[in-house]
Formats: sequence, structure tokens, C-alpha cells
Amino acid sequence: MSSPNYPQQPPGQYPQGQQPVQPGQQWPPHEGQQSPAPWEQTAGGAPQQWGQQPPQPYGSQPPQAPQPYGSQPQHYGGTQGQPQVPYGSNPPPAGSHPVPPQSSHSIVDPHTGEIHPVEGLDSLQETDALLVVVSGPDAGAQILLDTDVVTVGRSPNADIFLDDVTVSRKHAEFVRTPSGFLLRDTGSLNGTYVQRQLIDSIELTNGADVQIGKFRMIFQQRPRSA
Repeated sequence: MSSPNYPQQPPGQYPQGQQPVQPGQQWPPHEGQQSPAPWEQTAGGAPQQWGQQPPQPYGSQPPQAPQPYGSQPQHYGGTQGQPQVPYGSNPPPAGSHPVPPQSSHSIVDPHTGEIHPVEGLDSLQETDALLVVVSGPDAGAQILLDTDVVTVGRSPNADIFLDDVTVSRKHAEFVRTPSGFLLRDTGSLNGTYVQRQLIDSIELTNGADVQIGKFRMIFQQRPRSA
């Protein structure tokens, strides 16, 4: 009995769906055994275990395993790698919280209610006085009245030079008296005001509000002994 003739396949060609048998691989697979899927094979044909990383090109870095939450230090603000400064360990930067100078005396602006510290009032002579600038270009300055006559104006020769176009060159003067100081206008163009009243001459009381041009000043002196 002659053997049947089977169609010959050209070299390198296989029936549809059939792959060549690799060295060391059984073909066809036993019943119940599935052939490894193409994506489970490596380039050499060996089956790849589930979860195994495929071979990496030379010099490449393998993927990093995810880190558990909290295993890496966290940085909030600042520059990573620099130690974080505990809150309150350093003073705030200058200008963020202005601190008034230390003083046992202060005055209240009668118009705005702002409190202004007064330095050196304890060491002030009974015959001297202070002008505390509360409004104007030199707000916060303190001017000492310690001579018998103190001139005020826009002239460079004035004892108190006020750089303001609304101030006359010879605007006013403070004159010492047995009871304190008197303020006298010396022919200014825009006038001199005390307690918002236009004056020619007035005896100043402690805490008097003096305005010359854009400058508002509070008059301060130590109480005199009886």
C-alpha cells in the first residue's frame, strides 16, 4: 500500500496559524498545555515569567519601584534640600511688623487717633519743649525747643527748616516765656494754625496741635514744678 502524498510547503512557509518549532520546544503542545503567548516570550524564545521586566538595552536604567507614601521627606516652601526653619525661631523680616520704639511716654493724634511715642521726655528740661511731627514729609520726627527764640520757615537760615512751598521763608517763631512757649506768626502767606484755628500769637499748652503748611506737630513739655 502506497503512502499518501501530502502537499509540500515551500521552505520557510508554514500553514496559517502555525509557527515553527523552536529548539527545546515541544510541538504540538500536550493536551491542556497552551503555548506561550508572543508577549510572554523573550527574544531567545524562553518563556517570560509574569511580572518579570524585559531585558533593557545596555546603559538604560530599570524602572524604579514606587515608594510607599511617607518614605520620602516632604518639602513645603523654600528650596528642596535646605532645612526648614521652625516657625517662630527667627524674628520676622524688618518692615513686616513695625515695632514702635521703647518709650514710657506717648501722644495721641487728636485727628487720627494714632499713638506716637515720645522719646527723651523724662530728660527734658522744664524750660524746654518738644514738637512731635505727626503729619507731613517728616512724620515721626521730634524737634527740640531749647532756646529763647526758635524760628520756623522755608529759609535755609531758619532754626526749623520746613521744605514745603506752602510755608513762607519766615513763617513763625516759638518764643520762650516764664510759663512755657508762645507761638507767633511772623507775616506768613498761608497762616499759622493751633487747634485748627488761625492765630497771630498764642500761648501753647501741653498737647497743642500746631499746623504750619503741610506739617502738623504736637507740642509737648514736662509739667513744671509748683
